[in-house]
Amino acid sequence: MEIVFKHGEFAGMSEDEPDIAEMTLQELETYLDRLESQLGDMDDNEPEDEESEEHENWEDGHEELEDLIDEVKDRIDELTE
Repeated sequence: MEIVFKHGEFAGMSEDEPDIAEMTLQELETYLDRLESQLGDMDDNEPEDEESEEHENWEDGHEELEDLIDEVKDRIDELTE
């Protein structure tokens, strides 16, 4: 999953998401680092107008990304227990 920006503004999330069940621990850790970096980028580009559709889309994408991060962390926990 990748953040998509158009003209410097958040435009959504791409749907290209790897199958975390098939990833090795090292791949998961690398993927988690990338996702957390993307989340930081999103935070840096939060739309100012909290009432705008753009902000609503940003919130949806932010929540999706947080959920994916949680899934990856859960999978890492499964592999390291």
